[in-house]
Amino acid sequence: MTDRDRLLDFCRQQLGKPYVLGATGPESFDCSGLFYAGLKQLFGASVPRISTDQYALGRAVDLAEVRPGDLVFFDTGWVERKPNHNGVCMDAEKMINANSHQAKVVEEVFVDGYWSTRITGVRRIFDADGKLDLFGKSDHAPPFDDVSESHPFFATIESLRLAGVVRGFEDGSFRPDQPVTRAEALKIVLLCFE
Repeated sequence: MTDRDRLLDFCRQQLGKPYVLGATGPESFDCSGLFYAGLKQLFGASVPRISTDQYALGRAVDLAEVRPGDLVFFDTGWVERKPNHNGVCMDAEKMINANSHQAKVVEEVFVDGYWSTRITGVRRIFDADGKLDLFGKSDHAPPFDDVSESHPFFATIESLRLAGVVRGFEDGSFRPDQPVTRAEALKIVLLCFE
């Protein structure tokens, strides 16, 4: 069974569970929490928690090229951050998502009706063989050489990287266990408020 098949099976097993804002399972989920929980449980991978940050994972693909396992993102208009909703594609027309309107995890069509007018993009997180590829690289390498997906601070570091707050060092490292200077800490704080 491929990584992609494992995630699709995980999503199917959650159908009917309640939608709760901020929930990451196992009894209830929100949209990004469903994907977050699947990756953590199945692969031990830490990814950003909210859909806006998850939008930077994988690589962008055209809506006409959607395949199972892709993530589809939406702007539902209710918060300033965009995109603010996502689902896992089951095929070229349907997704599984947890949404507040239906108050549960459901499988539904996203290519017409309500969802079709709100699509902001599609991200591919699996390679052609169905192997997890969160960074759009064939070798599935994390952005920093010394911060693996199992590192306890991976999700935090990745969220800050995606927000443009941290870049790491020129040699490709982040040095997560090295103390931060006062100047570095101040710069991080100031960039968080830009």
